Amino acid sequence: MALTNSDLPKLIELLNQIDIRVQVRRRTAAEWAANDEVLLAGEWGRVTDTGELKQGDGVTAFSALMPVPGVLVDPGSDRLLFWDASEGSYRHLSPGSGLTISGDTITASGGGGGSSFSPADLFDASVTNGAWYDPNDISTLWQDVAGTIPVTTAGQAVARMDDKSGLGNHAAQSTSAARPTYQVGDLKGYLSFDGGDYLECGTAFNAEAFMAGVAYFTTSNNVRLLDARGTGVFGTVKGWYMKGRNSTTDLLCVDDGSSAVAFNDEGITLSAPHVLIMRYAASRLRYTFDTANLTSQKSVTGTLGTITNATQPSRIGTASNAAGTQSLVGRFYQAVVINRHGSFNEQRDLHEYMTQTADF
Repeated sequence: MALTNSDLPKLIELLNQIDIRVQVRRRTAAEWAANDEVLLAGEWGRVTDTGELKQGDGVTAFSALMPVPGVLVDPGSDRLLFWDASEGSYRHLSPGSGLTISGDTITASGGGGGSSFSPADLFDASVTNGAWYDPNDISTLWQDVAGTIPVTTAGQAVARMDDKSGLGNHAAQSTSAARPTYQVGDLKGYLSFDGGDYLECGTAFNAEAFMAGVAYFTTSNNVRLLDARGTGVFGTVKGWYMKGRNSTTDLLCVDDGSSAVAFNDEGITLSAPHVLIMRYAASRLRYTFDTANLTSQKSVTGTLGTITNATQPSRIGTASNAAGTQSLVGRFYQAVVINRHGSFNEQRDLHEYMTQTADF
């Protein structure tokens, strides 16, 4: 029987009496992985065993959709939730001193809201190996290895540079002819390396997870800034290193003796100050230089084995197993190494801090 206009009010009345309920698409994580479908735009899907909730856009597969957070503020814990694209998951951000969270309110105190960053902040109780070298702080520089004759003026050779982290990994050079000199740029003090100079750090900066950063200026290609590996074909020598510039294969490298992961130079110029930071854990290497590529990363298939190589101390300005190989020609402004992966925010804060230490 056909409906007429006179039937419409009765139909509307009947529809209003119907209790409409909508169910969200529900599957376990394993079931979603087995059927990684594209949800309709606005359609919801839930992972029942994790509680994760995602909304479709009609284009993106379920696995690639960004989950919806339960809360952005974690009340009482001084934590914020944010999406880390490099990790593919939400992470918690700790605001630090000067910021407090109460319910859904964030309050800043002390004038600026939060405290200023210092590399000293990175050396918490979990860091058992590493160093902070800062030649702009002339009180850390000495003309003798024993640390009894201070550097007082530009042009003096530096036999020892103290570690400001408190771990006691002072960098030294017992050979007079291989010592860098203290110099002062437009604003900052630095060590000048002539291609034959280097400092030995007294320990091997090796760990299965670490973060390292250097502020520098080089006039030569393919030079070692920090070296905890030495020379050798990829996949033959354990350890890691950072170079000042290499446009072909290995600006940065992590090697377990069988396979390696490395980054190429993506535009670092000679004869200019730069900041280069890398952090590594679980076969994934991330890096930044000059505020670019903040979320860049490379990884290897599977998992690298142990990368620890403690056969020789790490060095500044040359390869750790072959003095005079790929040696730095240029300026060394600062370096920090810690034997833990470090967070995204610590990487960013260290990068910003180091940028201020060089003559940019």
